[in-house]
Amino acid sequence: MASYEELYALHSDNDGLLHKVEVATWIAADTVRQESDTTPNHVARLVWAAKVLEDGRATQQMLNAILAQNNTATVAQIQNSTDAEIQAAVDAAVDLVSAVEAVIP
Repeated sequence: MASYEELYALHSDNDGLLHKVEVATWIAADTVRQESDTTPNHVARLVWAAKVLEDGRATQQMLNAILAQNNTATVAQIQNSTDAEIQAAVDAAVDLVSAVEAVIP
């Protein structure tokens, strides 16, 4: 299990992981763009998706959410996550991050 110090280090100095999360975040935003307007939380999710393409803030927020989700994993497991694992983690955090964006624009 990664220590809090190790998780923080991954948060602040790991370009490889950040790049994967950024691409997964773009893909999640595109998925939101295509979803039905009856999807729960759709409006907030759509606003979030638009902002993803606007700046890099969403990527850092998403990285933070992913590190929290994986707090029981080792640093090596986190760093060696596959694209599919990263995408699943990003997709799982969209509602949380979009809700934060709706409250703190």
